[in-house]
Amino acid sequence: MLFPIRRILACTDLGPESNEVLRSAEIIRKRVGGELDVLHISEYTLFDNHKEIASKMDEQIRRNGIVARRWITSGPIAQKILETVHREENSYDLLVIGHSNKKGFFKQLMGGVARKIISLVEVPTIVVSRPIQFHKIAGYINDTGSTQLMITSILDFYRKLGFKEAEFVALWHNLPELLQDRFELNQFEDDLVEDIHSFSNEGDLISVRVEEAQEFEAANQLAQIINQDQISMAVIKRSRTQKMSQLIQANECIHILNLEASNLMVMPS
Repeated sequence: MLFPIRRILACTDLGPESNEVLRSAEIIRKRVGGELDVLHISEYTLFDNHKEIASKMDEQIRRNGIVARRWITSGPIAQKILETVHREENSYDLLVIGHSNKKGFFKQLMGGVARKIISLVEVPTIVVSRPIQFHKIAGYINDTGSTQLMITSILDFYRKLGFKEAEFVALWHNLPELLQDRFELNQFEDDLVEDIHSFSNEGDLISVRVEEAQEFEAANQLAQIINQDQISMAVIKRSRTQKMSQLIQANECIHILNLEASNLMVMPS
């Protein structure tokens, strides 16, 4: 099993924008049969308002029809999320967070927080901006070392959610030098699809399209593909030892997070 999902952590600020985060996490939980925890972090001490926050969380969880255990803590938001998801005894396999283009506290919370988390998180993370759907995905891959594993892991995740069709548009920086023309590129795509089908043995309808990206323009090219091809999920492969800014410049990463056309998934290698 390439992508085991036993425990999921979803984060809420208790505002209406976070409802989609919780609903998306619940969709995944139902499909994979895992456990879901919902985390709220207060920037203030909890001595005075712990009961009020707990009541609001219970209401939000109940209203969205979610089966989950709630966590409440306080402190720096991004730091606490990372501490919680990385704590060994929690054994989380997936993190679901949100962001918003709206003004005010939620944008401040899930704008800067989301960017910090995706640069440091060590578990697969979904940044939700629209209802979860998995029909066409685009990815940024900056090396060849674990490409097949990364793509098959993503498609394995989709199959666990019950989908049998997917198109993966791989935006690839530093394509192998042997890919000098379109014929060789097509052959590379065919070999990649063959590897994927050999892994799945389920006759899934999967297609792969590979496009070369410029190193410092990757995010803009990815955003363009998302807008043109109706991509429902953008996937970025990130080394555990590299911050996101080393792969995609910070302002371009913001550009991706501000897109409402797609969700973003970060896959630490």
